[in-house]
Amino acid sequence: MAHPSVRWQDESLSVATHKPQVYIDLSGWSPKYFPPQRVQYANALLMHMVLFGTDYPLLAPDRWIADFATRDIKPEVQPLIMKENAVRLLGLKRSRAARSASKQSCPRDRSTRFSTSASLRRCHDFVMRRVGAQLSQ
Repeated sequence: MAHPSVRWQDESLSVATHKPQVYIDLSGWSPKYFPPQRVQYANALLMHMVLFGTDYPLLAPDRWIADFATRDIKPEVQPLIMKENAVRLLGLKRSRAARSASKQSCPRDRSTRFSTSASLRRCHDFVMRRVGAQLSQ
């Protein structure tokens, strides 16, 4: 479900909770406008079902990432939303070089927190490069 289900927030969360093939992308809105229940579910029940999205060019990735860094998203959930959930959903293969690069570009350690929007931006850039490489094969 896209554009955080404007007007049907609770219904979309309910569907995603009960249907294992339903994912929620976060495009279309700045994270600063996400309702509390969206953040609560992303931090708990739906941590593996929420995907990064910006709605570019209407919402630039830089702005989205900066606003995302201000929300109370758990440190272990941030890399899931920014990359890992999409990698798993899309079945992207990860080579040794890609795993090595991801350790440098997008922290995976649960104790590591995205402390700046720059580290979120690096993670996003890594995902976009990786998706582009997979699609071109």
